[in-house]
Amino acid sequence: MRAGTLRALAVTTKERSALLPDLPSLHEAGIPGYDVTHWAGLFAPAGTPGEIVTRLNDEVRKIIADPDSKAKIAVTGFDAFSGPPEALAAFVQSELATWGRLIKDAGSSRSECCSAHPAKAGIQSQRTGCPLSRA
Repeated sequence: MRAGTLRALAVTTKERSALLPDLPSLHEAGIPGYDVTHWAGLFAPAGTPGEIVTRLNDEVRKIIADPDSKAKIAVTGFDAFSGPPEALAAFVQSELATWGRLIKDAGSSRSECCSAHPAKAGIQSQRTGCPLSRA
C-alpha cells in the first residue's frame, strides 16, 4: 500500500489502526458498528493443572509487557495485550456466539460453515461438530 500498488479503503476494526493511522475504519466510513478484528490466544489442553496455567499466563504477560516485544508484535498489526485466562475464555464464548449468530442469520448450515475451514472440519465434525453450530 505504501508503494502505491494497492489502495486500501478502510480497516475492519471499529478504531483506526496504529499501523495505518491515516486509513479510516469501516465504522468511520459509514458502516456503523462494523468491528471485525484478528486475534490470537494461548490455549492449554483441557485438564492442565491450574498452577501450570497460572505460570504460563504470568510468563506470557511478562513478554507482552516488554516494550521491545510489544514493538515487534505491533509491526504485524496486532495490538498485544494480556489478561487472566477467564477473560480469554469469556471472549472466546462471546466470539462463538457472535459468529454463530451471523452464520445462522445468513442462512448458512453447519456443513457450509465447516467446508470453509476443511482442515479443521474433519477433526471437529468427527468429535464435536462445528464449534460455531453450538453458539
